[in-house]
Amino acid sequence: MKKYLFCAPPRYGHVNPTLAIIKTLVAQGAEVVYFCTEMFAGIVQSAGATFRPYLSTNLELATDPTASLESSDPIINECFYVFPQIVELARLEHADCIVYDEICLWGRMLAETLHLPAIKYMTTYARNEHFSYQTYANKFRNMYFPATLVASDVRKGLERFCATYNITPSITYENIFLHAEPLNIVFMPRAFHPLEETFDQERFKFVGPPIRTEDSPTNFPVDKLSNQPVIYASRGTVYNTIAGIIDIFLNAFGHREQQLVVALGPHIDPRVFGPLPENVLLHAQIPQLTVLRHTDIFITHGGMNSTMEALANGVPMVVFPHSGEESATAYRIQELKLGIAIDHNSMTVHTLRTAVETIQNDPEYRLNARRMQHILQQTTAVQDAVQEITAYGQKTVAHT
Repeated sequence: MKKYLFCAPPRYGHVNPTLAIIKTLVAQGAEVVYFCTEMFAGIVQSAGATFRPYLSTNLELATDPTASLESSDPIINECFYVFPQIVELARLEHADCIVYDEICLWGRMLAETLHLPAIKYMTTYARNEHFSYQTYANKFRNMYFPATLVASDVRKGLERFCATYNITPSITYENIFLHAEPLNIVFMPRAFHPLEETFDQERFKFVGPPIRTEDSPTNFPVDKLSNQPVIYASRGTVYNTIAGIIDIFLNAFGHREQQLVVALGPHIDPRVFGPLPENVLLHAQIPQLTVLRHTDIFITHGGMNSTMEALANGVPMVVFPHSGEESATAYRIQELKLGIAIDHNSMTVHTLRTAVETIQNDPEYRLNARRMQHILQQTTAVQDAVQEITAYGQKTVAHT
């Protein structure tokens, strides 16, 4: 029986794509031990894995004085903090293979220390010497930054970590993301990934996103959805305290013939917006998959999960990104003519309405979205990821 150690960061967008995979691995007779923070214990155990908690600088820094900062880079700080918590526990598991998230440097260090074969997974973009999402983000922002701008304390911190745990040769900062394992699983279709041809098919497996099949329960009034396609606007869970953007949505599309559905988020009181126009449904929690099936155009911040769910439903987008990764996604969406990107700092009622009307008046946007929908319908992310993991596991056993 194969035994896998999964190393995941405390982020739902990085944990959720692995759940069906570990459930399938366990169903096939494998044993899975999963390292993450306590808040994910329930869903990981429900998938059949043995859960092992760790404390994270992302969550404990405010309350744990031992969560000191070793450098100005959060990935290295997390490595310093998490690695000593789990290294001996992991050693006692006598695992056959480590599967780690790209941003879990400590997972890679664990594989190096325990001399175990490793698999890396990426929930968004892969990187190599030809592509990083920062280059696409810079294209969207029309700015240039050096590809790698690293403070001296970051380099020294990484060197200190490698020296402390006798990891040789010492890993450079540039190598953190450019490093490729013999197997690298990318939860994105090749057709969407920029410069996909520069990633060799032997090591990089673009299995596509494990799209959810059903929504979490909400009290959203689904029966009030219009019979006509709606405009659906959401800022995601990260930016759901920015009330000003909601005003732009309402002023752009309130009191119009087409229905507007707005995901408000849990932190804004809907009463602050006063009486709503009759064509508006504004709600804290939206059953996104259900609403997307009724959607004409999706206005989104460009998070990868929402982007893939929109494309899985053939819905073109207006994207107003905030983070670097979202800016890269916005640029890619516009590049493939799957939608239009807007700088959130300059978004107005006029620019938003113009973007929506441009998409509505040009059938190529919807046609391209439906082509991508067809590609996503052909992917079998979970089955393909499991097949690659088990085949790699058998190959490593054959060579030991």
